[in-house]
Amino acid sequence: MITLATPDVDRIKDMRSRLALSVAQCADMLKVSTHTIIKWENGSRAVSPSMMHLIDILEMLEVMAPDMHAQFMPAK
Repeated sequence: MITLATPDVDRIKDMRSRLALSVAQCADMLKVSTHTIIKWENGSRAVSPSMMHLIDILEMLEVMAPDMHAQFMPAK
C-alpha cells in the first residue's frame, strides 16, 4: 500500500481531535463516508482541493467563532 505524505493528513486528524469528533461524526459533517475519513487519515487517499477548502473554512470558523460551529455539528 502506498501512503501519501501530506500535511492534510495531520490537519484532518488535528481538526477532528480539537472538535472531539468521532470518525462517523466527521464523515457526517463533511458528507463523506467513514471509509473516506479513515483513508484520508492513514494517507492512503488524497483529500481533494475542494474538500481541503471546506476544511479551511471550518478551521476559520473555529477560530473566529468557536461556539458557532456547535450548531452545525452532528449530535454526539
